[in-house]
Amino acid sequence: MSSSSDAGPSTSSFSVYRAPNSRAYAPPPPEADNFEPTSAELRAAYADAIAEKHGPNAPLMTRAMREKREAALGKTKKQYDSIRIRVRFADRTQIEQAFSPSATINDVYNFVDAVTDPHHGTYILFQSPPRREFPRAPVATAPTLLSLGFAPAAVLSIRWTDAAKNASHAAAPLKPDVLGQARDMPIPPTFSTPSSQSTTTSDAKDAREKRHFPKWFKSTGGSTRLSK
Repeated sequence: MSSSSDAGPSTSSFSVYRAPNSRAYAPPPPEADNFEPTSAELRAAYADAIAEKHGPNAPLMTRAMREKREAALGKTKKQYDSIRIRVRFADRTQIEQAFSPSATINDVYNFVDAVTDPHHGTYILFQSPPRREFPRAPVATAPTLLSLGFAPAAVLSIRWTDAAKNASHAAAPLKPDVLGQARDMPIPPTFSTPSSQSTTTSDAKDAREKRHFPKWFKSTGGSTRLSK
């Protein structure tokens, strides 16, 4: 297998991630809207927001959406030394590689070809939503990752021609030596300090007693009755 350009990746430096632990990424239980959040709860909510925006399950943005957001924030066009591409299989196993900005979509296909079982069949890379497919292209006209709006990073999914191989229970067809390098997906930071984690029972009780009720509820006298 030959690379379409010298900008292709070195498959010795890629990363392989097992399917994320669903419990590690589970959203926190819903909070009642008549309670005042503690500082620890605010930190946890902020960490969840960061994970949603930058984690492996972060929503994808089209090039037009990204440019519009950057224009609204007064940002100038950035120069990137590399573009990180993550390819996600149906069972949520993921492979990741850094490419040169001048690399093309064909280089991503070459990378996937290098780490997967060659007898597994043909496939196409895509993003969704909105649905955008990125087929292999002739070397002379293959779009660069930068022109596709993938900078600084993008997540692509893979769809096999054989529909049965797209089921969520279908194992990613990675080569045995590649699977041997798999590791767990990093858990998003909690932004918790040691002091906040060592909250005593008394502190927790004081926090619960500081609950606030809506003004309309206080006017009924219910707040006074419940606080007794």
